[in-house]
Amino acid sequence: MTAAELVTSPTKKNAVLENLLAFHRSIRASLSVFDETASLASAGLVDVIKTAALYDFFCGPMRWHDDDESKSLLPRLLRLRRSLQVAIEACGAEHSKMDVAVAAVLFHLRELSFAGAAPDAELLRSAAWELRRVLEPHLQREEKEIFPAAFELLSPGELEEMAIEVHCRRLRRFTQKESPP
Repeated sequence: MTAAELVTSPTKKNAVLENLLAFHRSIRASLSVFDETASLASAGLVDVIKTAALYDFFCGPMRWHDDDESKSLLPRLLRLRRSLQVAIEACGAEHSKMDVAVAAVLFHLRELSFAGAAPDAELLRSAAWELRRVLEPHLQREEKEIFPAAFELLSPGELEEMAIEVHCRRLRRFTQKESPP
């Protein structure tokens, strides 16, 4: 069995794109959990399980998703259609804004989850608001501009290369210890 056969779907040539796009549901779900966490914090309460899940999500899968888009998807699209440059640059800027918003609250999520810290309701509320403010338009841009272009432009060979790259990054993550940001 070849590497390509291991990481591509035998029935869906666009599986790598569909998986990246489907992850947007997880992002939106995390925003809802963030809203719940902020609401609980306003009452002085903490759901340690959900808070730990948020911490893990933003340290791991969210970062990995951004890496897959930034390293595998966006450069290919830019090479194939220069007219996407403005949208792609906007995505890059939005990824940076997300990093800043997450960094502002990540330590607090960790302390809530693993050290029994008291919740800072204002910090959680402002982080939830900022993440939603940055993420919603970002997801919409990707869903309306980036992914339709990807489905149209990427050849089966490029999709296979992307799938291999994404899979190789996963293998590295699970065979090497990654430290959280």
